[in-house]
Amino acid sequence: MRRGRTRARARERGRRHTARVGNAQGNTGTWSFTSAWVVGQLVYERARAWLSRRGPNGTILAADRRWGNRLRTAIISDVHANVDALQTVLERIAAIGVDRVVCLGDIVGYNADPAACVDRVREACDTVIAGNHERMLLGRCRDGVARPVLAAIDWSREQLRAEQLAWLAELPEEAELEPGILLVHGSPRDPDEYIARPTVLRDNYRWLETHRPAVRLCCFGHTHRPLLAAPPRVQRRFGRCEEIELDPARLAFVNPGSVGQPRDGSPLASFAIHDAQRHTITFVRTPYPIVRAQQRVLAAGLHERFAQRLAQGR
Repeated sequence: MRRGRTRARARERGRRHTARVGNAQGNTGTWSFTSAWVVGQLVYERARAWLSRRGPNGTILAADRRWGNRLRTAIISDVHANVDALQTVLERIAAIGVDRVVCLGDIVGYNADPAACVDRVREACDTVIAGNHERMLLGRCRDGVARPVLAAIDWSREQLRAEQLAWLAELPEEAELEPGILLVHGSPRDPDEYIARPTVLRDNYRWLETHRPAVRLCCFGHTHRPLLAAPPRVQRRFGRCEEIELDPARLAFVNPGSVGQPRDGSPLASFAIHDAQRHTITFVRTPYPIVRAQQRVLAAGLHERFAQRLAQGR
């Protein structure tokens, strides 16, 4: 009985306290309770919205990954209509968590799923530039190109919708993400040039220093081989997930390798992640269902050499 009276007195004190708070604000105690309930609902909804932006394994998604000036950029290139490789890479990027994704061109060509790859790149990438295969698709720079390559390009054009072709036609040949970061497909001075030999790398390094001295990171593709050139360091071989620190005061060239047709001796799909706050570049390699991609190539009637290259990485 005494315990019941004690609880009753506690409830009465609580009601009097709520009433005093409400009256001090010019309101009633009932209003204070309602306000508290509304605030609680707002907090709940805000927390639920925040949790909904997390990945299936609790990873924080892109919208929540900005701390101070931190900006993580996933860099992909040379997808070449390989939807199996592209889907695997995009899933890996989502698991890692980045702020944006950029594509350095050559979405089409060689492999069997140009339409699906165009759609996925349009959806996933914040910035996309054209590669030489997009230009060939639109009827440009076809001189001297091998017949099987042109046959794949012509076949790809037939697979694309009119609005996809129109989107590809509008892609720029280069882009500057912000002052200091340049995206090109071939080289800064020529969109079709291969930065493969040391002399070409040296000449482009000097060209940027002369003509665009504000650039500190030049991202390029076209060779299908990952590369980091930050003199005096030049590195062409990387582990499956290798992070390298950059000197923000010096110009660096980065090739993320190829998503859809690697040519450095490894068949693993390749991409890179740049961390602007930590001044690092991370090269990532990931396996994907190569046999399925090969079967798609052969079923489409494309040259069998394109299927073979996927397993050889050359």
